[in-house]
Amino acid sequence: RLEHTLAFDTGPGNMLLDALVRRHTNGERGYDRGGKLAARGRVLPELLSTLMGHPFLRERPPRSAGRENFGEPLAEKLWQRHRARPLDLLATAAAFTVESIAASYRAHVLPRHPLEAVYVSGGGSRNPVLMEGLARALAPVPVRPFTGLGLPEAAKEAACFALLGHECVMGTPNNVPAATGATRPVVLGRICLG
Repeated sequence: RLEHTLAFDTGPGNMLLDALVRRHTNGERGYDRGGKLAARGRVLPELLSTLMGHPFLRERPPRSAGRENFGEPLAEKLWQRHRARPLDLLATAAAFTVESIAASYRAHVLPRHPLEAVYVSGGGSRNPVLMEGLARALAPVPVRPFTGLGLPEAAKEAACFALLGHECVMGTPNNVPAATGATRPVVLGRICLG
């Protein structure tokens, strides 16, 4: 039932980690391929605790995180304070990603919905540090890559937009107010013939 749908951002995702990797590699890398950099560092517990106190994490769903929350300004602030320990900073950013996701699931999802599994997509699904951290933090719920659902990850947005387009053509409301905060269901999109 749509009124029971829950959708929200959990925190930084890979945004903060990617920004810190760019600083550590002087722009040569845009992300931590295979989690190899973060795996070489040690989590800074006090910094992780501070990051977990970020005001965004106290907001109730629906909520949406953007670069204003976890983008370049935060990355620069952290880099200036911890640049002497770059691998530890990367390990801490990865741990923050994991812990913010796990805390959000514990607070907003697991009390309302039993889960068979959590499916991860995007760059994080190819980062063993993140995937192993999520598996530990969300146990006993299995954590799996999105491709395990039988749809190639690269096709998920195309499939989603095809579904949204179909619903628009059919005149079916295709937003989910419980997930977006909208005041009512509406048909999204417009079909224009050329």
